[in-house]
Amino acid sequence: SVSLTSLRFRLSNILTYAKRMLGLKGYRHEPVTNRVTQAMIVLLPWRIRRYVLNKYLLYDLSPTSHIGVSFIYPKFLKMDDGASIGNLNVAINLDAVIMGKNCIINRCNWITGFPTGTDSPHFAHDKHRRSELIMGDESSITKSHHIDCTNTVEMGEFAAIGGYNSQILTHSVDMYECRQDSKPITIGKYSLVATRSIINGGAQLPAYSVLCAGAYLGKKLEQEWMMYGGVPAKPIKEIMTPERGKLVDLHVATHHTQCELPLGNCTLHYISGTGINVSGKVRNEVCELIKNVKPDIIHINCCWTPLCAYFTMWTKELCRNLCVKIPVV
Repeated sequence: SVSLTSLRFRLSNILTYAKRMLGLKGYRHEPVTNRVTQAMIVLLPWRIRRYVLNKYLLYDLSPTSHIGVSFIYPKFLKMDDGASIGNLNVAINLDAVIMGKNCIINRCNWITGFPTGTDSPHFAHDKHRRSELIMGDESSITKSHHIDCTNTVEMGEFAAIGGYNSQILTHSVDMYECRQDSKPITIGKYSLVATRSIINGGAQLPAYSVLCAGAYLGKKLEQEWMMYGGVPAKPIKEIMTPERGKLVDLHVATHHTQCELPLGNCTLHYISGTGINVSGKVRNEVCELIKNVKPDIIHINCCWTPLCAYFTMWTKELCRNLCVKIPVV
């Protein structure tokens, strides 16, 4: 019958169909762009999928990188050692996604853009535009964010887009020119974008800074070591740095064991023998510490939560009595 003949023909050419799907030389001259084929590749085991993506889509994926069940198909993808993309992410219509060492894109993120080299009149006036997501070493994107990479979105090393539902939008309508326009966005190194924040094209979050939850950033900010918040985002308070003075940590030890704490740049001091009734000796010791070290901030640590809370309140009261403005946490 005709149906049986058709089936035989298709079975005899199944190898040819497979070669076309994988884009082997002589069967397909361009990387695989068919969405159905790309969706099928997503279901392959990771080692086989990485081989296919490197060989037939010309990606550059490190042997130690990993992509979960996600639809990640920019024109070019580079993932350095330890970089990973979780499940249920989408990254399409991009010129490139470049991830440094140990970068993380967690899950349920929508990353899209508008690639260059098309015949579309949109954004044709901007000859230098690149639709890219560039992540420095150790940077991260958590969950359920919308990142519009019509223009370049660049994250410095150890930068993070945290929480949920933030929007990074590089393109918008230029009301004066009556056309779509785009500008790059930069998130400085060691900076944090907190949950439900909005960043528009042309904005810059400086290095070592925090953009508070629910804030809107639409311009370039310059001052580093700053917490920004509000609509629009404005400086709220400075972030303490080691260069501005020593950071003092008072560890309240209620027993003989004194475990060293990994406090980085903090200067560690032990005060033992404290209880609910703080002795005059302890008071004199803390007063001498504040006077001699001149700390920027005092951290109270204790193995027993009620005592820690009590001693924190006691230290705050002592600072007020000494007319010294030092944060106690």
